Amino acid sequence: MKKTVLSSLALLLFSAVLTPAAIGAAPRRCVPNEIIVKFRGTAANIIERQLQLHDSAGNPNFLPLSYHLASLNKKYRLNRIKPLLKDFRSRQLNLEPLKGADGRFPAKKQKRILERLKRVPKIAKVPDLGNIYKIQLNCESRQSLEEALAEYRNNPDVEYAELNYIVSADSIPNDPLHADQWALSKISAEGAWSVYTGSSETVVAVLDTGVDYNHRDLRDNMWVNEAELNGAEGIDEDENGYVDDIYGYNFIYNNGDPFDDYGHGTYCSGIIAARGDNDLDITGICWNTRIMALKFMGLFGDGSTSDAVLAIYYAVENGADIISNSWSTADESLLLKDAVDYAHSQGVIIVASAGNDDTGLPRYPACYKNVISVAATDADDQRWPYSNYGDCVDIAAPGVDVLSLSAEGAFVGVSNNRYTTILSGTSTACPHIAGACALLLSANPLMTFDQVYSVLTRTADPISPGICLSNGRVNLSEAMHAVIPSRGYISFDSDYYARPGVVGMLLADWDLKNKGSQDATIMTSGGDLEKVILTERTSVLGVFTGTISTGSGEPFKEDRTVQVSSGEVITVIYFDANDGNGNPSATMDNALTDCEVPALLDVQVEAQNLVASIALTTNESTRAQVRYGPARGGPYTFVQENIVWANEHVIKLRFLLIDTVYYFVIDLIDAVGNKVTLDNNGLCYSFSTSAEFPGFQVPGVYPTIQAAIDDASEGDTIWIADGQYSGEGNFDIDFKGKAITVKSENGPENCIIDCQFKGRGFDFHNGEGEKSILDGIKIINGSVSGFGGGIRCTASSPTIINCIITGNSAGEYGGGMCNSYNSSPKLTNCTFSENSAESKLSALGSGGGMCNMVNSGPVLTNCTFSGNFANHSGAGMYNSENSNPILAKCTFTANTARHGGGMYNCYDSTPRLANCIFSGNLAEYGGAVKSSEATPVLINCTLSGNSAEMGGGIWNGWGGSAELANSILWDNSDSGGMDESAQINDAQGSKRSVIKYCCIRGWTGILGGIGNIGADPLFADPDTGDYHLKSAGWRWDSEHQQWLHDEMTSQCIDAGNPGSPLKGELLSVPGDPANMWGTNLRINMGSYGGTAEAGMPPHGWSLLADMTNDGIVDSKDFAVQAQYWMRTGNEQPGDLDRNGMADTADLALLTQDWLEDHNLEY
Repeated sequence: MKKTVLSSLALLLFSAVLTPAAIGAAPRRCVPNEIIVKFRGTAANIIERQLQLHDSAGNPNFLPLSYHLASLNKKYRLNRIKPLLKDFRSRQLNLEPLKGADGRFPAKKQKRILERLKRVPKIAKVPDLGNIYKIQLNCESRQSLEEALAEYRNNPDVEYAELNYIVSADSIPNDPLHADQWALSKISAEGAWSVYTGSSETVVAVLDTGVDYNHRDLRDNMWVNEAELNGAEGIDEDENGYVDDIYGYNFIYNNGDPFDDYGHGTYCSGIIAARGDNDLDITGICWNTRIMALKFMGLFGDGSTSDAVLAIYYAVENGADIISNSWSTADESLLLKDAVDYAHSQGVIIVASAGNDDTGLPRYPACYKNVISVAATDADDQRWPYSNYGDCVDIAAPGVDVLSLSAEGAFVGVSNNRYTTILSGTSTACPHIAGACALLLSANPLMTFDQVYSVLTRTADPISPGICLSNGRVNLSEAMHAVIPSRGYISFDSDYYARPGVVGMLLADWDLKNKGSQDATIMTSGGDLEKVILTERTSVLGVFTGTISTGSGEPFKEDRTVQVSSGEVITVIYFDANDGNGNPSATMDNALTDCEVPALLDVQVEAQNLVASIALTTNESTRAQVRYGPARGGPYTFVQENIVWANEHVIKLRFLLIDTVYYFVIDLIDAVGNKVTLDNNGLCYSFSTSAEFPGFQVPGVYPTIQAAIDDASEGDTIWIADGQYSGEGNFDIDFKGKAITVKSENGPENCIIDCQFKGRGFDFHNGEGEKSILDGIKIINGSVSGFGGGIRCTASSPTIINCIITGNSAGEYGGGMCNSYNSSPKLTNCTFSENSAESKLSALGSGGGMCNMVNSGPVLTNCTFSGNFANHSGAGMYNSENSNPILAKCTFTANTARHGGGMYNCYDSTPRLANCIFSGNLAEYGGAVKSSEATPVLINCTLSGNSAEMGGGIWNGWGGSAELANSILWDNSDSGGMDESAQINDAQGSKRSVIKYCCIRGWTGILGGIGNIGADPLFADPDTGDYHLKSAGWRWDSEHQQWLHDEMTSQCIDAGNPGSPLKGELLSVPGDPANMWGTNLRINMGSYGGTAEAGMPPHGWSLLADMTNDGIVDSKDFAVQAQYWMRTGNEQPGDLDRNGMADTADLALLTQDWLEDHNLEY
């Protein structure tokens, strides 16, 4: 059932479509109440400064901005503003010329980046992604959001503004299935492979649903981040801002595991780079290229534009040569365009699917400039009926019934076998072109985007006009021979060269294959003349490379050094004996020299608390870094960089020591590679930190909680004084992955975060672990349209202690708290009350108190869920998609939902509950608990006084069931009364529940199990919520905190599984150390069984060996022990001595009880 639902959803969302029924124009979708704004320089700088300092009231009012922009923020109730790419200017990759002496960046990655930069377009403009902000508004409707967008767009401080759109997925090798790959034959792949089969130095980033990096035909071709592979788990070894990103990154789960849980990304990767000639499965277009797995679309089949941009940025930063995008959106996004332009400016080639809408209308990113857009054609070169077409599409490639790889456990496409699947769509066509680009770059790494585009389109085989601009379908063989032609060509590897420096050249001439070497001539406008010997690449026949150094001084011919001065022209000439037509010819290329280092015009320093800001101004576009330390002249053990090309840089130095003088030097490099270190004429630049730092106190030292977190480092504690906190910096609080503690001074009732319905209290989304601690905070009035009104954890597992989450709401899931994508926070002594999850959509509005979804498993101890509401499912708690929370001593009271008033479980979730109480919960189905395709495990739990139309206690729907042990289900009611079916109801289509040693009102025995009874449990005072069991031996009185006696004894005392350990149950109470009034033989049923508050029966009340709980020891009990005889395992009913095996010792105990029960001697 689960797979059917998800598959149907995904077919509507992904570009790779299996059936005509799955095709259709996607509705215009966006993230609610959110816009993306790129501010102009001055406004962006002011906003950045305001976000760092915050005004004293914590309000998001940017007073120095223009009057009109401030008015807009107020009019549309600006809730939150934050940069899309945090610390963009300081977190980009540090290039080789600026690499510190510690060599902390891998040389291999640096080399790849530098090689890629050699093909950067001459006039490419580098977009400044640091001015882009994500803004949350409090709009009442979609119409008002559109109105706000229009007004922001018209503001002079705004460069552009847009919605945050939702995008969706759109030599002969010996591989056994190669013959079934009709597409490779169609594009003449074997002719290309006769020239070259590809290089492992070429990297293709696949932006998709992830990649099955363990697939046997892909694992040897995965891009590997060596620093993370060989480093410690949980540490960002290469300091690229992402932890444990060995094969790429997961922007949905926000972790380093981009495994493909859908199959789409693995399929695309197989077309590009399935390992060739390895006797396995299929053959990829580029046999040896590396796949960088970037997952930005999740299990629900879509992803946001902002996450796509983060993935593009990651690909650029980490050395990808090509980005393959088998997905699209109908919404034109300037944010996405900025990211595409940025990648283009860094020499990255972007390929995208045209879309599956059977239209000539544009889809994005396919229709942006500097993107190769791909249509899908069949084996007869006819357009696939659903492929988009027109002048916005550049080229066609096979896209119908194409065989490729399938991910483990995935279900996309028509399965061919365990390892392969068949799919159709422009998503299939796109990776053919991405693979072709990889093969061409493998042969000639200096090719620019324009050159690759030109080769692919002019060598394509003709197809019907109108499908694409080139009217052609890719011909890989012709393209490859155009890269290494008979008419040779020679190229420099850069347009500019510094002094000293290295000049690189590449010569390609198919007629020279196997020649080994070839001469070229270099001359300069200054009069130098040199001969260079180029060497043939061993892996690519007909391609030759070589280098020569530049130097200073007067020209000296034939000395193997090119003497140059700034502004000279360098020319390389190759004389071709055969231009392909039997005639001699000459080919040449030119470059310029730039030998002047950049100059520093101004430097300003501002130090505040433990942070210093260094502002630099240079005379030309540069990249910069600051090296600093406490000693003048070094060593400078700390480094911060700003590697965006700019004339102005602001570099933040954090985590400084108090009362310390710091000295620093500045490293600059220009676009050519001229670099200089500036040290203030040998004196070094310097600044001093404050003599005293009173600690991370809010509001004493820091105006907001966020401001304190921003400056804190690992192990710090932020103390929050009594008071109520609201405004910017006091909601949507981000721990930023830090292992710190945020703690109130005097508990949650005195320390309140009032979100004022502008957002949530805390957002854990940076992989926080158990050392990220939130302690003693009360969160109220949180409100979001999506997930987690009070707290949200995304791929994060913090520790939350002594907190109160009350009066918060979410439009979809988790009014109080939402945990998703492998989040397993630990919560102790927390209260969730009066939270709500409400939505007008029938499938949403779930988890009023807490929602756990997609492999999440929080651990809760002594937590309370009361008065929460969900208009669909799980008012107290909602568990979905293999989420398995563990609850101990938790209480669910007076929660209301349509399905599962206390708890709702679905889609392979298995929550485990021990010593929990459900009372007074209300629903239509399952007053306390409802499960569908899920099996909760309840041990020593009490469910009493819950009500529903169907199943007041537990109601199990399709594929659902429950496992119950030592539990009590009593006085739960439904429309039929309080009989057995009102306590637990396995409805039609459910699985059979397993019930052992439980007390169930109206028990008939029809549900089976062992040791179950139907006697009144005799609760102490259920009307006031006291579910202790009465006993004439001893009962704990929680109101007066003492042990006392009752006139009656509950039959649930000492009636639990005789093989279960007593756990925390007392063997004697403090007032009766000699057990004069009672003795304890077996664990009790109910929520206090196994705890120190379990009641103790009077002497002679129970029989250890009465395994059937029928009041006598007889042949039925011997039969039970025989059933478990010699089995090993915990809590077996026949294991009376509880040593893990039912054996002769247990038989002796059984026999003794049988004799005593029958007044016989042993």
